[in-house]
Amino acid sequence: VAHVNYIRAAVVQAVTRRGYRLLLPQNAGPRLAAILAAEAAAEGRPTGKGAGISAATFRAYRQIIDRLLAQHAGRVFWNAKESVVAEFTGPVEAMRCASEIQHDVDRRNCDVPATKRLRFRIGVHLGYVVAEGDHLAGEAVEVAAHLQKLSRPGGICVTEAVHAQAQDR
Repeated sequence: VAHVNYIRAAVVQAVTRRGYRLLLPQNAGPRLAAILAAEAAAEGRPTGKGAGISAATFRAYRQIIDRLLAQHAGRVFWNAKESVVAEFTGPVEAMRCASEIQHDVDRRNCDVPATKRLRFRIGVHLGYVVAEGDHLAGEAVEVAAHLQKLSRPGGICVTEAVHAQAQDR
């Protein structure tokens, strides 16, 4: 279900069990968004010949992340081999998603051998972004990516703006 606001050409899309998502046109200018950046951590992985993580193993973890991003109305706008960057309309959903990702990954790690386990670093920031096609750019994306690098494996690093809004929710 979608409703179109013809004055600004914005679309409000209903998201099952999560409320609504605002879809803005490509040329809408800067907008506030919560950015989640996640990457598989290299620390703790086995090293040596034949110790790399297989594509099938990573795909299993990526399915967890993709499922949770969809449940929390996150939109992936960039991904690479072992990382993903997504936008959310607010920091509360971004934090809920990040927390559930870490929880579900830890639960999966209990059921797999140590040589096949992955842990993720996650960074979440609230800031302004600009749409460039399907991609987003801006300081918010860069800060979230930097926070993700600062996070410990299995952890979530957030800015004060995200913490203040997501606290006690």
